[in-house]
Amino acid sequence: EKEKYNAKLQLLAEQINPHFLYNALEFVNMEIFNGNVENASSMILNLSEYLRISLAYGENTHSISRELDLACAYIKIMNLRFNNSIQLTTQVPEELLNHTILKCIVQPLIENSIKHGFKLGNSRKQLFFPVIEICMSLDDEHFTLSVTDNGAGFDPNKMSELMFGEQKEAQNGKHFGLNNIYQRLLTYYGDVKVSFSSIPFVENKIVIKLPPFKN
Repeated sequence: EKEKYNAKLQLLAEQINPHFLYNALEFVNMEIFNGNVENASSMILNLSEYLRISLAYGENTHSISRELDLACAYIKIMNLRFNNSIQLTTQVPEELLNHTILKCIVQPLIENSIKHGFKLGNSRKQLFFPVIEICMSLDDEHFTLSVTDNGAGFDPNKMSELMFGEQKEAQNGKHFGLNNIYQRLLTYYGDVKVSFSSIPFVENKIVIKLPPFKN
C-alpha cells in the first residue's frame, strides 16, 4: 500500500513539470532566435533553479522555505517571458519556514493567476499592475494556504468544478493544474478543504486548509 501511495504521488507530481518545462524551453529558443541572449541566459539560470528545487531528488515534500523559493523562481521566469513586472508578496510567519509541505502546490496556483487572471501575452495593454500574494498560517486545527491576485477574476462555481471534477475531465481544460493539486493534497493529507472567492480586479482568492503538519 505504501508503494502504491508513493507511486501515485510521484505520477501526479510528474504531470506538472513537463507542461511548464516545454513552455519555458520554447521561450528560451525564441529569445535566442531573436538575439536576446541576456534574457535567454537569465531564463536558463532561473529555470535551472526551478528544476533544482522541484525535482528534489524524487522527494514528495520539502520545506515551506523551498516552496517559496520555487514560487519566486517561477515568477522571475514569467516576468522575463512576458516582459511584465508581476509583483509577488508573501505573508508567512518565520516559524513556519522550516516546516515540511507537499512540494509544487503554490506554483500551479500562481500559474493559474497569471494565465487566467492577468491574461498576459495578449495584444491588449495591461490596465493594472499585477500582484500575487501568498499567505500561510497555522493554528490547532488547520494549516492554511491562500493565493490572492488582483486579476480579472473567475466564477467560483466553475473553479470548484475544475478542481474537484474527475481528473480526465480536468485534463481536457486549461485548468488541469487545479485538479492535480487537489488529487496530490488528498492523497498525502487525506483531508483537504478548498474555497474560492472573487472580486474582479480587487481580490481573487483560493484558500486551502489542511490538517496540522505531520512532522
